[in-house]
Amino acid sequence: MQIANKVLRLKDGIYPAGKSAPRVAARDVEITQEYDNRGNHVKFGEDGEFRARYIIGRDGKTPIIVKNNRDIDIADAIKGHTDFYRYAFGGNRFSFKDTNSSQGEFEYDSSKYETAAAAAR
Repeated sequence: MQIANKVLRLKDGIYPAGKSAPRVAARDVEITQEYDNRGNHVKFGEDGEFRARYIIGRDGKTPIIVKNNRDIDIADAIKGHTDFYRYAFGGNRFSFKDTNSSQGEFEYDSSKYETAAAAAR
């Protein structure tokens, strides 16, 4: 929840005074991930889950990887296709399937968000 509070600028799960976002909330949940050479499955406690199959390249065994993608902060993104992506907590409820997915290593660095927040002021 500390990451969500920092990224979304939440305080106790509610936007600061003067901001309107009644459907935004954050809470601590256990996040579990399983993956193999064909796809991945992530669960967010009992609130939601995501399953994707990797898009396999022409060799028939290696997932397609996009390097240096400017739209997401993942250096090497494994491309996939979602079987499902669903989430339900409070007013936040959604369910998707047949969408794109990207998987890769990342590290949360609060200084990126602090710099962006300072620039927005």
